Parts: sequence; C-alpha cells; structure tokens
Amino acid sequence: MAVTLAVIATALVGGGGRAADSPIADAARRGRSPSLGRPTLVGNAAPEIGVLRWFNHSESPLLFTGKITLIDFWGTSCGVCVATLPAVERLARALGPRVQVVLVHGRLGARLRTTAHGDVIGEMVPAEEVLPKFIAERKVALPVAVTDTLTFRKYTAGVVPLYVVVDGQGVIRFADSHPPPLAYFQAFGPSTPARE
Repeated sequence: MAVTLAVIATALVGGGGRAADSPIADAARRGRSPSLGRPTLVGNAAPEIGVLRWFNHSESPLLFTGKITLIDFWGTSCGVCVATLPAVERLARALGPRVQVVLVHGRLGARLRTTAHGDVIGEMVPAEEVLPKFIAERKVALPVAVTDTLTFRKYTAGVVPLYVVVDGQGVIRFADSHPPPLAYFQAFGPSTPARE
C-alpha cells in the first residue's frame, strides 16, 4: 500500500520532486490561452478568413486593412451565441460605420426536425441549409460569413462564442468569449490599436 501511494505521489509531482504543472501553466507554455484551450490570439496578425458564402453582404473577401473589425465567431447550435446576437447588433449600431462587424459561422449549422415517431431531434447540416431561415426569422441585419473548418478552428479551437477585434493594421487586439463593451472601442480611433 505504501509503495502504491509513493508511486502515485511521484507521478503527481512529476517524479523529479518539483510540483506538477497546472493545466493553466501547461496551456500557457504551449502558447494556448488558459481559458478553453484556445490559441493565444491577441497581439498576432489575424489569420485570413476564407469566406465560402456570404449572407447580408456582397460577395467579397473579408479584409483586415484600414478599419477596425469585430468578428463574432458563432454557431446556430450554440445557445449563448444565439442569445447574444441582439446585443452584438446593438453594439454594431452604436459603433456605426467606423467599425466593421461580421458574424462568422462554421460550415455546419443546427436544425431541429421531428421524426416519424414525433420526437424532436437536433442535427447538424450544412450552414447554407439553416442560415437563410435563421437570419430571416431573427431579422439579423449584420453580414454573415460561412467559413471553412480549418479557418474556424484557427481562431476558436472549435469553441464558440468568440469575439475578436482586429485593428486597422490587421493585428488582433481583443479575443474573448464575451463581446467587448462599447467603451472598449471608444478608447481608440479608427485605426489605432486598443489597449490589451
């Protein structure tokens, strides 16, 4: 029994007598954000977002030059994301044209359907099958971009919501699971980086 406890204790402290790293320290060492294991984004150049399809926007690339951009990475399968959309739209109206606000959705969207037995089930289908009805029912006015899985994961590590602010030089200045407050944007001009 004492030998077993000694082996367990040695494994817990790393075998060399030093304290075991916490998951947060380990994540930080690997260049990941301690919250949710996301890549550390702030201070880095914004990865390109390949847009597969636009809704509420003309077909064009999503560029990060000369204008502040707030990107809301979200999904129809995320209750928090859906519940926060009205607040993001209010923020976009308050910011006006000096800040570009874009909703970025992954390739798949959630849809509910009723089975032959009357059960309601959720299923993941291509976003293009879900978003037109979702946008119309909820009167979403912001541009919605559908992106590929690789791009989505570069930013979110598969966890949404994620709100990212990119400055006019294409550098990420904010990345969090909560949208930035209006005061955050008022703290800097149209192309000046915000404080981290």
